[in-house]
Amino acid sequence: MTAKHDFLFRKINADRFYAIQNKASEVIPGDDFLNFYSVNSILVFDCFVDEENDAALIAGSLRETDNWSSLNLLFKQLSLHYKQSMAFKILQHSHESESQYDVLTNLLNRRYIVKAIEQSIENNTDFNAVMFLDLDRFKVINDSLGHDVGDDVLVNIANILKHHVSGYGVAARYAGDEFLILLNHEVDSEKTKEIADAILKSVANPIKLNNGSEINLTISLGISYFPEHGQSVNKLIKHADIALYETKLNGKNRYTIYDNNLDGDHTKQNEEMVKNLQHAIDENQIEVYFQPKIDAKTEDIMGFEALVRWEHPDLGIISPGLFIPLAEQSDLINQIGLLVIEKSCLMLKKWQRTYTLPLNMSVNLSPVQLNDMKLTEKITDIIDRTGVYPKHLDFEITESEKFKSVKDALMMFKKIVNLGCTLSIDDFGTGHSTLDYLRKIPAKTLKIDQVFVKNIGLSPDDEAILDATIDMAKRVGHDIVAEGVETEEQRIYLSQKGCDYFQGYLFCRPVPAKDIERILDKRAEILKNN
Repeated sequence: MTAKHDFLFRKINADRFYAIQNKASEVIPGDDFLNFYSVNSILVFDCFVDEENDAALIAGSLRETDNWSSLNLLFKQLSLHYKQSMAFKILQHSHESESQYDVLTNLLNRRYIVKAIEQSIENNTDFNAVMFLDLDRFKVINDSLGHDVGDDVLVNIANILKHHVSGYGVAARYAGDEFLILLNHEVDSEKTKEIADAILKSVANPIKLNNGSEINLTISLGISYFPEHGQSVNKLIKHADIALYETKLNGKNRYTIYDNNLDGDHTKQNEEMVKNLQHAIDENQIEVYFQPKIDAKTEDIMGFEALVRWEHPDLGIISPGLFIPLAEQSDLINQIGLLVIEKSCLMLKKWQRTYTLPLNMSVNLSPVQLNDMKLTEKITDIIDRTGVYPKHLDFEITESEKFKSVKDALMMFKKIVNLGCTLSIDDFGTGHSTLDYLRKIPAKTLKIDQVFVKNIGLSPDDEAILDATIDMAKRVGHDIVAEGVETEEQRIYLSQKGCDYFQGYLFCRPVPAKDIERILDKRAEILKNN
């Protein structure tokens, strides 16, 4: 707003809102624009969000208006919608996922290391090495010395990795205290081992912290080779992760190179892990991370998906890909599933009360859980104890042969819906007999698998499948959630095609509850100040 409108500027600066129903040009004689056009009615709403997003919504009429109150309410809601949308965009753009770098360590973030590995494979590099690294007993450091010290440790580790990897590849912060390294330039298996040894040796030296103290650390490494141990990103990371777990079992502070025999040793490892998993349940090591789901129209948070994590005190965060299959085989998934539902409901109720937002929560259901004929009774008990409304609790099921093998699965789905909860079909489009699945299951929402989202702008065939899926789902009255949204191009495309909600690294990665609360606090602060 320019100096020519100084009066209006001062009014909304003081009151956030200014309205004149009749003879506006006479009431504000100094405004040339109002006088020139003989404006009769004017509404002005302050839409200030921050110094870089300062705006005002102005509506005027040359004639008397009969529906003044309705117009007043309409433009008030429009200004509020704008401020809410901009507030979340500020959070979005300040989030590290908008950059290719991790904010704390200035290493590549998870999204871009995956892209780097993909690119290296596509370039037909003769040899790649993927290193999976995490800190031993990092949770103890965080819990006993505080998160500031924990962050300082992570920065120091990142600097060590940069030093030893420079010229040979790239390092990234994968998640929490996990790091991923790609070696793809002038390296072979011997050079890879040399670099791994050098990293271990550097970390073994006392690390100086910002507070003047020193700390002794150890790390564990798992290594996989392309093409010997896998020819896709997922295989290479998975096998490096398996090798890392083998390192942990064998005393830590060393590295293990993946080989096929590790798969043969899995039976023994699995037995040990099942015992550890039961202990983890008893000792409250099973944690829930949350990933926001975003309203496509407002770009504001409308809910979350709950994702289980095992925070082992010695081994660090153990991948769900390793322990969930074991939990399903051993029936521990029933205990873990109920634990996740309860923790998710407790957080949902807390956030609804604290932030006065109509949030919902999605929780994944395993096919094994459906064999529990008392599942709905247990869900009802959790709902009653936590005080959440059933309509705010959504259960995600993945179309797969496992679900089809469960006797009376459809009956259980109907019981869950009869509680007042909703169902979502996860990873839609990648399973078996998709149309039949869609017809039979009383789901409200379809979640489009990220494999289709990922290829927006790259694969016309995948785009055609994506378009047809959205159109089909809309015709039968389903809401659409797009998973794995990582770029603005994908968001725009999906919005234009009619997607209702987004989920992905463009907005936020899965994070612990405390990080969600920081995001919601910042959102509330921005809106309060305006």
